Amino acid sequence: MLELASNFVASTKLPTTPVMFLFSGAEEPLCQSAAAFMSSSPWAKRVGVFINLESIGPGGSPIVFQHAGAWTIKAFAERAPHPRGVIAAQDIFDAGLVLGDTDYRQLSYRHRGGLPGIDMAYLLGGAAYHTDRDILSAIRPGVLQETGETLTAAIKSLADTLAAGYGSKPTMQALLQPTDHKRLFVSFGARYMLTYSTATANLLHNVPVIMALAAPTTLNLLHPHTALAPLQGLRVMVAASGVGLVTLLSVLAVPALLGAFRAWAS
Repeated sequence: MLELASNFVASTKLPTTPVMFLFSGAEEPLCQSAAAFMSSSPWAKRVGVFINLESIGPGGSPIVFQHAGAWTIKAFAERAPHPRGVIAAQDIFDAGLVLGDTDYRQLSYRHRGGLPGIDMAYLLGGAAYHTDRDILSAIRPGVLQETGETLTAAIKSLADTLAAGYGSKPTMQALLQPTDHKRLFVSFGARYMLTYSTATANLLHNVPVIMALAAPTTLNLLHPHTALAPLQGLRVMVAASGVGLVTLLSVLAVPALLGAFRAWAS
């Protein structure tokens, strides 16, 4: 963050809005610092959007895993040179499957705060988190440079979006008004990020489900002598889906349990 601030000060192309850097502590005991900033600081009322930086380990590259305001992730995806993230991570947090908390919840209007924004974090190397192995040398070479480039572009993109709305009260209200609307997003190889609205998602994501449910009947009509009966085919599909789901959860749970045991044992 200090490097970002230094670069902005030295740059001849400043962001189109002021940029504030908040170094908040006391996160582990219920995010007290961020909560105090939002409730007591006179600067809080001057903030239009935020990017929260988190870490649960020194491994990997930072990914976007939560956002408030559909326009924030759209602005991020348009300009970030190394975008990483997937909406599934936000779904897991929204479902309450992660017991931890971040300053994002104190800042975001989707939770306790009043601001649109983005939550980014390093997610790998959790076994080293809050141990003597959580050190700078554990970060992969090049990651900090990549992170700085991504944050610089993202800050400027968010600032440009806000600046474009300054002359129009309805536009600013649309940007800052709390809403439950999310924008689905997924990155491809840290080079591109696709975002689309929930309305588009409802259309795109329901089509495969309809096709899958119609498959047993369609196959029975095309191959009546060899295909399974529609209901029997549907039961086989449901059973196969159940096996696939259990396999997926096992693949996710086993490494997490092993990492937790390793952290406890060390």
